[in-house]
Amino acid sequence: MLTTAQQRVFETVLAHNNRETAETAMKKMVNDKLPKLLNTADRELLTVLFTHLEVHAPASLAKKIAVHELRPEEVTKLVEARKAEIDAQKAEKPTRKPKDEGKAE
Repeated sequence: MLTTAQQRVFETVLAHNNRETAETAMKKMVNDKLPKLLNTADRELLTVLFTHLEVHAPASLAKKIAVHELRPEEVTKLVEARKAEIDAQKAEKPTRKPKDEGKAE
């Protein structure tokens, strides 16, 4: 019989393994099926997909995505707008004060 602590550790390990298995399966599916998806998707889906890919890609990959032949033109403005939103959200976050700041001497 497992103790409560042992059960928690066991469940954590299983959850991690299941997540890794699911991520591996998703990566394989994307590699295998993405070309067909891109060639059969409607313009709306392509716009959403390319926007998300480009916003979250490193700059070097985003440049390559930006010139893909199936990428709709409106993605450029959507990417710029989303990146501006992300930058604004980052600017709004309060910065943490150093531990010593605000302490009476």
